[in-house]
Formats: sequence, structure tokens, C-alpha cells
Amino acid sequence: MSMSKIALIVDSGCDLPEELISKYGIKVLRLKIFHNGQEYTDGLDFDPLSVYSMTDLPKTSTPNMQEVFDAVEEIKNEGYEKIIAITISAGLSGTNNTVQAAFNEIEDMETYVFDSRNISIGAGFFAILAGEMIAKGKSFDEIVAKLEEKRLDSKVFFYMNTLENLRKG
Repeated sequence: MSMSKIALIVDSGCDLPEELISKYGIKVLRLKIFHNGQEYTDGLDFDPLSVYSMTDLPKTSTPNMQEVFDAVEEIKNEGYEKIIAITISAGLSGTNNTVQAAFNEIEDMETYVFDSRNISIGAGFFAILAGEMIAKGKSFDEIVAKLEEKRLDSKVFFYMNTLENLRKG
């Protein structure tokens, strides 16, 4: 059983339902969305389904380093001693690199950044697994090892009515 408090951070690209975020006390780093000169925050003031009706696609951006540092500070203030961050694929987003760079500057906490090599709820499933293991009192090392093991079991498949948006990038 784990004797230290372990915090869990995800990026909003993991598409976790609010009830699971609340259940496991997960901190969410929100992606930024830019469209028609406006900036939106993923999951707060942007409806992802609206993308399908747009003629020009929005651009996205990772949370910045300061947002990661702010989340870490909040976590420290809540008494956590270790942090596991789970992100969507580093091949699809720079969030993993941003979180890794920020965590490299943290000297007073043990941290781990997990590249899910997945997107959407596929990445979110890893967060659910980690949240369940934390709730069961598993150790930091056990959780990290299980995440690495389970990544080998994961494959991404998706369906689209058209390839038009992929063509647009």
C-alpha cells in the first residue's frame, strides 16, 4: 500500500467525463483553441462538435509552462508528494513535451510523465486506470509500471465519414 499522496494530471485531450475527473480528483491542463481570432479553452468555452460545421478549422495549442507550474503549486498546497501526468500522444501534441520540461524543473517532488501514444478517451483510459490504482493505495512505482505495461495493449482505431478534415490537417 502507498504511504504517499499521488496526484494525477491529464490534458483535456484525454476527454475524460467530469464525473471521473471529480471521482479521482484529477487536475486537467486545458488545451487552447484558436478560431477566427478568438481564443477558447478546451472543455470550458468551446464545443468540440462545432468543428464539424466550421468551414475553416481551428488551431490548437498546448497549455503553457506557467499553467503546468500553477497546477503543480496547487497540488503541493493540497499535500501531494508525487505527480503522475498522462497526456495524449506526443506525436499529435506538444503537451507531453511541455509537461516534461516543467517537471524537469521540479526538484522537491517525484514526477512521471506518461505518453499514452493515444488520443481522446483512449488516453483517458490510462488516467482511469491510474486513478483506480491510486484509490486502491497502489504505490507510485506500481502505477508507473502498470501504465507502461498497459500501453503495449493499446491500439488506436477511428472512423470518419470523410477524409476531408484530415486532408486539411
